[in-house]
Amino acid sequence: MIHRREAKLLLRAIKEGRISFFKPLVSFSGGVHYPEVQEITGADPHESAELLESLEREGILASEEAENLIVCPVCGSHQFFIQIRCRTCGSMKISKAPMLEHLKCGMIETEDVFRQGDRLVCPKCRKPLTAIGVDYRKHGYFYHCSSCGRFDPSPEKRYICQNGHSSGDSDLQLKRVPGYRLSPGGLAILEKELIDLGRVAQRLQSLGFYAEAPARIRGKSGVVHEFDLVVWRSKDSAVPSAAVSIYASDRPLDSMIVLATMAKSIDVASGATLIAAIPSLDQPARNLAEGYGMQVVEAGSASDLIEEIRTRLEGMLQKPEVVRSTPPETY
Repeated sequence: MIHRREAKLLLRAIKEGRISFFKPLVSFSGGVHYPEVQEITGADPHESAELLESLEREGILASEEAENLIVCPVCGSHQFFIQIRCRTCGSMKISKAPMLEHLKCGMIETEDVFRQGDRLVCPKCRKPLTAIGVDYRKHGYFYHCSSCGRFDPSPEKRYICQNGHSSGDSDLQLKRVPGYRLSPGGLAILEKELIDLGRVAQRLQSLGFYAEAPARIRGKSGVVHEFDLVVWRSKDSAVPSAAVSIYASDRPLDSMIVLATMAKSIDVASGATLIAAIPSLDQPARNLAEGYGMQVVEAGSASDLIEEIRTRLEGMLQKPEVVRSTPPETY
C-alpha cells in the first residue's frame, strides 16, 4: 500500500486534473528527469523515477515508451565521448574534409587538394572550378587516415563512457525511457489511496478510544502489518478493538483479499475486522468474509465509504471487550 507523503501529493494532482501524463526529460548531465513529479513532490530525479515505478507496480499508473537513451552495456552510463578510428588499420590519425569531384575530368579529391589560394583548381587537368553544379560537385565529408591513406565516409566509431568502458555501435544498449499516465483500472485504486480516515480517527478519539490512520502493527509472528485504520479501547491496550483494511479496483474484489485481510488481523489479534471495498466484493468473497465474522463495507465512492466506516465502527465499538495490559507496538 502507498502511504508515502510524496505519493499522496502526486495522486492528488492526478485526481484534481493538474497532470495527466508524466513525460520524461532527458539531459546529458542529469540523465532522466520527470519535472512535474519534482515540482509537485520536491523529490530528486532518482526518487521521482522510483515513485512513478512504484505507482505502476501498484496498478495506478501505466507506462508507455516516450523517449530512448543509448547507454553503456557495462555500467549503464549515458555519458559518452566518441573516438574515430580507421576501419582498415585502426589508426586514430584521421582528418575530416569535404570531397569534390571535377565533372569534366572526373577527378575526386579532398577540397584542400583543389584549393589554390582563394580559388579551386583541378590538380589533374589544371582547369579552374568556378560554379558548383556546373563544373564540380560536393560529395559530402570524408575521413582520411594519414596512416594508411584510406578515405571513408563512415569510419569506425568507439563510444567511451564516463567510466572508461569502450563500446562499438553494435554493443551499445538502447534503454527505454517511459512516460506514465493513469492506468485503465487506476482511478478506483487512486480513490482508495486518497481516502483519509484521519477524521474518523479523530471522531473515535473524541469518544474515548485511541486510533491511528494509517497504522503499522507487529503481529505475533513478528511480521509488521499495515492497516488503513486501527482502533484500541485505550492507548494502553495491546489488542486492537478493530482493524480496517480498504481495497479498491475497477471490478468486484475476490476472495484472496478476504484471506489476506483475515490472516493479518488474526496475527495482530484484532477484536473485530472490517474490510472496506470500492466498489464491492464479489459474492464468494462476501460469503467468505461473513463466514469469518468480518464486517464488510462497500461503496461506490470514497466519501460514501468513509461515512459508512465511521458509522459501522461507532456501532461495533459500543460492545465491551477484553484488553491486555501490554501497550500496542506500532510503527
